[in-house]
Amino acid sequence: MKSLIKKNRIFKQILITFLLIGFFIPMIAVSAAPTVDINPTKPKPEQSITITVVVTDETTDAVHFLIQECEGTSLCHQQQNITLNKENNQAYSGSFTLEYPKATYMQYTLNVHTTDGWTKYDENTKVDLDLSTSNENGDNNVEDSPGFEFIVIAFSIIFISLFMYKRKR
Repeated sequence: MKSLIKKNRIFKQILITFLLIGFFIPMIAVSAAPTVDINPTKPKPEQSITITVVVTDETTDAVHFLIQECEGTSLCHQQQNITLNKENNQAYSGSFTLEYPKATYMQYTLNVHTTDGWTKYDENTKVDLDLSTSNENGDNNVEDSPGFEFIVIAFSIIFISLFMYKRKR
């Protein structure tokens, strides 16, 4: 009876050990997700942006940044693939100029190539664009206010009419 209890304890200890190993091995194998920094944080349409990606996985040999500019809720332009240049052991960077003046947001997906193959991160992450001004010189009045010229023309007609009326008298 004692040998059966002893065998049972050994079996339980082996079982617990395998369960713990099975639980912790996947946690060790998973590397941290890359961090993405876009400068400026909230770009304007048609503005140049700088992308920096920090990857903690030592086996990374290429990083691609897939970017897509979108207007409203339904129209997205063709996706652009930007290959980022390796700056040091962990940082990759590149730049891109947004192309569409009517874009309201952009979305990106990060593709990282390691010895295990390609892995997607941050799939279709949305970044709202700064729509307060559409050009870089700060001119908020891209289009003139409609009807402003009409006021000037109306006053001119009234002034000329009054002048002609007084001349006739």
